[in-house]
Amino acid sequence: MKHELDAQQLQKLLIDKNIQYPLFVYEVIDSTNLEAFRLLDAVQDRCVIVLSKVQTQGRGTHGRIWEDNHGQLSLSIGFKECILPEKLNGIRVLLNRYFCEKLIRLFYKPFCLKDPNDILWKDKKLSGMLLESKVENNLTTAWVMGFGMNVYHTRKKLWSKEVRENAVSLQDILVDQEIDINFLAAEFIQITLLQHPLS
Repeated sequence: MKHELDAQQLQKLLIDKNIQYPLFVYEVIDSTNLEAFRLLDAVQDRCVIVLSKVQTQGRGTHGRIWEDNHGQLSLSIGFKECILPEKLNGIRVLLNRYFCEKLIRLFYKPFCLKDPNDILWKDKKLSGMLLESKVENNLTTAWVMGFGMNVYHTRKKLWSKEVRENAVSLQDILVDQEIDINFLAAEFIQITLLQHPLS
């Protein structure tokens, strides 16, 4: 059974975890990272949570395109705060490690990290992370953690040949096991906010 990303269900899961930052869930968006930056400019809140079922302009590191097969978890969490730019690299390393450890605990599979941004399964890419920031006067004023994971293996034909050969979905790995994308999103959101609480 495939669970669709559902704003109401996810909101309930976050409330149960005492997470009450604004949540924005879209059917289609250009990029969850870009939307997080736009929302940080538009709202008073210092943190926003953005997800979308489909991204049309998703991005990876080094300007690479993040190819969407309509079965992915596309999550961005934006923070409005002043921190030193060099601290972001340490945040990314920790978050990616904790995300990987969470997947291992949930599914008892030997997922592994590929520095600096990826989680792999048997040398195939399961997920990637992208941190982006706005810097003014050598100080980060806003930053976004973007996380994309291949959850369901539907519509792989939307991927390029290269991605089909080098990527894997969670459903490929777990085969007949039920996967709830809303539960996964709530877990990753909680990890991020526990590891980087706003003061």
